[in-house]
Amino acid sequence: MFSGITNNQETIARKNLKRIAQNNLENIPQNNLKNNIKNVPQNSLEAIAQSIFQKHGVVLVTFINRAYLPFAHSWFCNTQPFGIHSKVLVFTTDAASQETLQRRWPEVSTVSLNISSLSEDQTYRKAGYVRVTVERARSVNRLLKIGVRVFLFEFDCVWLSNPLPTVLAFQRKGDIVATKVGGRDAMATGFLLLNPTSSTVNLWGRFTEKMEDIMSELSDLDNDDKVKNTILDQVILWRLVRTGFAGIRVAYLPAEAFADGEWYKQPRHVRREGPRPIIINNNFIKGNAKKIKRARKFGHWFLDTDAAADDVCDVDAVDAVLSDDG
Repeated sequence: MFSGITNNQETIARKNLKRIAQNNLENIPQNNLKNNIKNVPQNSLEAIAQSIFQKHGVVLVTFINRAYLPFAHSWFCNTQPFGIHSKVLVFTTDAASQETLQRRWPEVSTVSLNISSLSEDQTYRKAGYVRVTVERARSVNRLLKIGVRVFLFEFDCVWLSNPLPTVLAFQRKGDIVATKVGGRDAMATGFLLLNPTSSTVNLWGRFTEKMEDIMSELSDLDNDDKVKNTILDQVILWRLVRTGFAGIRVAYLPAEAFADGEWYKQPRHVRREGPRPIIINNNFIKGNAKKIKRARKFGHWFLDTDAAADDVCDVDAVDAVLSDDG
């Protein structure tokens, strides 16, 4: 269940409830709001999301657990100069992580899913990772159904400049704005702008149903157990997109500007002489420790390792990466 939406925007959100399209809220099909979502206090999540959306025109949504908190702190340090934190809505797996984020980053809105079993490091292609993606699909589905434009992103990413102007400029070109996976004919699920068109709502609703259907396959698996590729969210969503489900239209961002983890594997001269990316996703590598090690190597880790606390920004690192020659 969601709990304790603790943000100074809550007061504003409650005042905005009268402005929210009550007809839309009352007609959300409840049979899609299973397990953790079904016990949400009426309108609280919707109120927070609507408040952000009405003010900014988009809600930046991401999901973390306790093991991912260092990535969250590093990303918030990285992006603090952009002034976008009030647009961010973070779903956490546990209340302690929610409280940590609220204390350190008070501009950010947070929601706790209260699923402590998913609070540790979850590795790609493991059952725990799939369980997290099911919760992500459900939560985003709820936001889309009330007409919120969702920008889905992940914290294991460096933003060399603010990507929002470019991403939002693409929204007229498709129901979804996306990046491709490693240049292949496949769509990444960790960096998506989801316009709440009827096509997107229908597509994501069907995607959520399919994700929920695979939960039965995970019932006897521990979080560290490996799963088959066919039940990964990226594979399931791409199959729907590829077949044109609900008449969905996807606009793809340029790969050279929205790079993935393959960028780190390029020769130094290629990285230096090629176009400067807007963002670089730290993927195509498994395990939090390896991700952090690589980010540090390339100057893409923004926490001060010499500080007594583990959430202090390395201002010099941030300045260096945001400069033209960073």
